[in-house]
Amino acid sequence: MSLPAAGYLENAARTEGELKTALADQLKGIKQIPGAGIADQALTIASGSVTPASGSSAILVIDTEASAATDDLTNIVLTNIDDGAMVWVRNANAARVVVAKHSAGGSGQMSLASGGDFVLADPDRHWLLLKRNGSLLLEVARVPSADLAPLLSKAVNYTTTPADRGRLIDCTATLTLTLLAAATAGRGFEQVIHCSGGVTTIDPNAAETISGSSTLLLYRGDRARIVCDGTNWQVVDRHSAQVALDKMISGFTYGVNGTDPSNDIDIAAGVAMDSTGVYLLRGSALTKQLDAAWAVGNNAGMRDTGAVSDNDWYLWIIGRSDTGVADYLASLSSTAPTMPANYDFKRLVGFMKRVAGANVAFTTYETAGGGLDLLWNSPTLDIDLANTLTTARRTDPVKVPTAFSTLAMLNVRIGDAGNALAYIYCPDAANLAPSTTAAPLNTIRQQSAGSAAYHYMEIRTSAAGLIAARANTTVDDYSVVTLGFKWARRN
Repeated sequence: MSLPAAGYLENAARTEGELKTALADQLKGIKQIPGAGIADQALTIASGSVTPASGSSAILVIDTEASAATDDLTNIVLTNIDDGAMVWVRNANAARVVVAKHSAGGSGQMSLASGGDFVLADPDRHWLLLKRNGSLLLEVARVPSADLAPLLSKAVNYTTTPADRGRLIDCTATLTLTLLAAATAGRGFEQVIHCSGGVTTIDPNAAETISGSSTLLLYRGDRARIVCDGTNWQVVDRHSAQVALDKMISGFTYGVNGTDPSNDIDIAAGVAMDSTGVYLLRGSALTKQLDAAWAVGNNAGMRDTGAVSDNDWYLWIIGRSDTGVADYLASLSSTAPTMPANYDFKRLVGFMKRVAGANVAFTTYETAGGGLDLLWNSPTLDIDLANTLTTARRTDPVKVPTAFSTLAMLNVRIGDAGNALAYIYCPDAANLAPSTTAAPLNTIRQQSAGSAAYHYMEIRTSAAGLIAARANTTVDDYSVVTLGFKWARRN
């Protein structure tokens, strides 16, 4: 086909035959314009190829041979497609998938930009634009692109299909998203997957992989763009809501309940990354009961296992990724509480003591970065020794957690008939003698013989909750009151 040049038809020298040929070429060109009012050209694959008719629409609607569920389109016969002309290709029926094959060989083969096959599975959405260049049909464009794709929401396990090409799949609950076989998807098949609830497990078909792994996990707020390479799947872009949130914590102050202070704990709302750094836990304000076994919800039990006892108790926020529910748990363990069924994420947020059958009263305050200051409402004398603090190092427990280091807030007293001084310090530091002139100097000193010295100090404890002390002499009296402790809550 060759369209006439400007002025060709107006030339009086044109013969009737030349004018008919020129008008026929114009009509043929007009028919190739999509939307020209000409019906799409319906073609059925025969042995891998189709033959467009002369003078018909350039929109080719392809059906599978013998109405097969899927069929390969390897060649488009070029007899009636002029060099430089373009055709649109789509499949005829959503129930019958047409796979446009890349570089299948021979005249009329398609050279696709992705270097792989293109699956036509949705007549309304999947289109391929080709331009003849000699004996080849070169890809000019394809539809859809992932950023134009419609949303597909899923709340239960789902296996993707060829019709899902380019769709944004929003997983609203914990589920497994199984990918269609890479050979079926073809090279360049693109998918965007968003996790808006629970945990999404992306599981490639059979032994296929995704970026070299057997599965890919997405947590609430995560999104991944994946592309098939014809054999496996690759993650080409991923956004994680958890980025830079590792160890993050905010809120979760807590204190004894006003109605039943002996047993109940009031916990404020908060948010924290779980202990593994992959799941964001959001807790609401609840009252939980230490004298009852754990149950979900407000004014319900919080103990993970065993009987209530006088001991150190550790407070956890726990969450279940399948429903997004979060709650609180009390345990004697600071590292491995006994988790309720289906709860799969946790984070340590608090500490408390129980003595003489009742919670020891305290008040907590949040500090910068999500840290916690805990003050005992009625501090007690934790160390009270006579003639025991000497020139040799000694260590003693104070009223702080005994499973990790904190900054103990202490009131310290020494009293001696002589003129005593002492060095109070973290047991993890070197064992050094106190002095008035040499390092490490001292942390408390009598001003005169026979007097007593009093000093407030903040001392880093060992992971076992101990402080160390050493004097320049055997001190008559050595006393320590624990006012509370400071804890960064980065455990």
